[in-house]
Amino acid sequence: MRILIVFLLFPLAAFADESRLVEQFFGQDGLDNKREVYTGEMLEHYLDKPTLGEDLPKGINVSLRALEQSPRREIYAVLLTKEGISQDWYIYLVNDQNKWKISAVRNLALPSMFFMSLQAIQSKPNRTKEEENHYQNMLLTLQLDSELKEYLHKNIGSLNAIAFEAKTSQKKATESAKHLNLNLVGYDSSSGIVDVNVGGILDNSVGYLFVPPGTEVPQMSDEDYIYIEHVTGNWYVYKTT
Repeated sequence: MRILIVFLLFPLAAFADESRLVEQFFGQDGLDNKREVYTGEMLEHYLDKPTLGEDLPKGINVSLRALEQSPRREIYAVLLTKEGISQDWYIYLVNDQNKWKISAVRNLALPSMFFMSLQAIQSKPNRTKEEENHYQNMLLTLQLDSELKEYLHKNIGSLNAIAFEAKTSQKKATESAKHLNLNLVGYDSSSGIVDVNVGGILDNSVGYLFVPPGTEVPQMSDEDYIYIEHVTGNWYVYKTT
């Protein structure tokens, strides 16, 4: 019985180690053993640099949730919050010879031109209908993961209709999507996946995926889909870089 209990507790203890590593990276004390717990680009480019947590102002609340947990890889979403302002980050860990190491850290990296455009349109006292739609689209693009999921729940009926319409006309589906302040709708006929792009610039984008039953969900990676999370039914929310 004692051996059984040890084996039952081992996975929980292992996951606790990984989450502690994430907490230390985002904590103000940082990591003392970077060379031992960094790999890939982190080891190559960030060994002599402070951790993200060391550069954060005091009083930041850090909360994390697991997006993927497997024997070889784990991905966590990390929410940083202070005084009502929050930001989502994503951290990737790999199992390197039975030791968990941080391989990459990402967030939605929008260029300064996006925020300059947002500030310019925000300062306009009287926006045209087109400007207002563009403004609302930019605001939606900047929403937190939790808010994007809430938006999908709120508009699930319309999004289901858009996904159905995309199979016959991506143009009409896009027109429908724009009424929800969304950007573009794409359809992959080989997989049946519908991509409802919320917004962003170039490869740095936010959106929703409708993934039909039996179709594999695209994998997360630090080079493409930096974040994918199931929301409801066949719908997922994503971010790319």
